Amino acid sequence: LLPRLGETPDALRNVSVSLDNVGHAQQALGDFAASRATIQESVEIARVLLRRLGEGSITLRDLSVSLLHLGQAQREVGDLEAARRSFEESLELSRQIIQNGGATPESLRDLYVAISKLGDVQRDLGELDFALIAFRECVDLSQRIRERVGETAET
Repeated sequence: LLPRLGETPDALRNVSVSLDNVGHAQQALGDFAASRATIQESVEIARVLLRRLGEGSITLRDLSVSLLHLGQAQREVGDLEAARRSFEESLELSRQIIQNGGATPESLRDLYVAISKLGDVQRDLGELDFALIAFRECVDLSQRIRERVGETAET
């Protein structure tokens, strides 16, 4: 695909998103090892785009979301330390997006997801005090999101 389309940013981004989708399908089929490898490829492409295009909100978010997907795939195969690293990096990127562009409902939701996933893996690792801190932060974020967008199905 890439040789035909070229390695333009749009082509790379489309391949990265498509790989994430393939990884999700592989997870749904129970092929967690293949899913992990596929989503890792998506993360690598997102990193290439970040290096090429710089730290814009789209490139940061794309990498952050791919890292969330990778962390979930790592968690599915029982590699909890790798999952923690992926979730922590995603969280760092989510905080950077808010610092650079402000706290939008979308950026707050992304932050919520990253913190929640990190809390899940901390709980899995038996780090219950850290998990509790993460989940309490999620409660606070839920309230902030509700204040910004009102009562909706998403909040």
